[in-house]
Amino acid sequence: MRPIEWTTPIEWVDVSEHVPAVAEFFKNINAPGFTPLPALPIVPRSVVDGLGDATGHLMMAQARMAEHLIGKLGRDGLAELMRFPSEWVPFVDWDKLIDGSQRLVRVDIVRGANGPKIVEFNVFCGPGGPDIQAPYSAVLPHLNGLRLECGPSPFVPLSDYYNTLMERHNLSVVALMDLTSHHAMGYPNYTVAKQILSQCMPNYPVSVFDERDYPAEYLEPGGARHVLLHRVFTAGDFGTDLSLLKRLHAGGAHFSNGLEAELCMDKGWLALLCEARQSPIFTQEQRSAIADFLPETFFLTKEKFNHVLACKDKYAFKVRGGYGGIGVYIGVEHPVSDLEEILRSTGLDEFIVQERVAPVEEFAPYKSGEAPQALKSVFAMYNYAGQSTGLMVRSTVGSNVVNASTGAKVCWSAFPAQSHI
Repeated sequence: MRPIEWTTPIEWVDVSEHVPAVAEFFKNINAPGFTPLPALPIVPRSVVDGLGDATGHLMMAQARMAEHLIGKLGRDGLAELMRFPSEWVPFVDWDKLIDGSQRLVRVDIVRGANGPKIVEFNVFCGPGGPDIQAPYSAVLPHLNGLRLECGPSPFVPLSDYYNTLMERHNLSVVALMDLTSHHAMGYPNYTVAKQILSQCMPNYPVSVFDERDYPAEYLEPGGARHVLLHRVFTAGDFGTDLSLLKRLHAGGAHFSNGLEAELCMDKGWLALLCEARQSPIFTQEQRSAIADFLPETFFLTKEKFNHVLACKDKYAFKVRGGYGGIGVYIGVEHPVSDLEEILRSTGLDEFIVQERVAPVEEFAPYKSGEAPQALKSVFAMYNYAGQSTGLMVRSTVGSNVVNASTGAKVCWSAFPAQSHI
């Protein structure tokens, strides 16, 4: 595949008059962490399609790498390499781990001076943000003189995948399950997910549960063999008490994501893919995707420490198990002595080092009714079982770590509508 030419300035559409309606939507789905951006970017459809292809190739490359490492190290050896807790290993679906066609992922994308780079993999059926498509999709018909669309909600390709799983495994019920402790962190409720899955899966009831009302019979041995379990919680939400997770598995529900998702989330995969970019285990398309879309990434070691510290301004230092913008240190923002203390106190082997991709500044309104400002934006693409959708956007005028959890505002991108004859 070819690199994507996406370096020219983006056209942003002012949607300030619609911000109150979007904000009300976020309030109604209990998403206090989402603050609407009063503008949305127009992204060429070719860019969206190209990023979707790149994401698919990278997911297949990760799966091939996993299969290769299992053959070389064994399952326990791979878990040890990725610092995966041994108590989590029994809950990994190893078949899904090595099957890239079943990946459920959101990749984070930075548009740098040399084109877009994919800087994060969020492998999970419930990463934040797909709900943002709904209110911005509703805005588009009201933009006078503009014929724009934003593509389907990510929950549409997710429902296509789930329909396949229901038939393949003879399932009859879809259960969306969270934990109260996880939901209390400010994530949206499941209004949008349930609505779209129900519309797209009319033959199957879709219900929302947490640990307080998950049916007791589903926790009995074999009592949930007919259930597709869409888990929104992470393994870390259980802490050291895995008793509920054990009961969920004993019930026999089919997890759309087992703990292979957590195994795939370690940022060490980015380093492994970059190390092996010319490996014969990959197809040519996968090698090209790694070379063109992943910034240089490697493990932080004692041997490399002094060199990267001296060149710190070129890099971002990321805690391998971090997410949500936590554990990311931009080298240029920290004095050498402070950064050294952070890295040593945390542990060098806890970090990957990634070539810093400085976002191209975008000029758009950040506050309704005010003049455009220079924004730093990070784009996100959802790819569910090989199907990608449009781009979610987070933008800020402050921090170089652009995430809704650190105060960035959000929107959804659009592209010119296709003509229908």
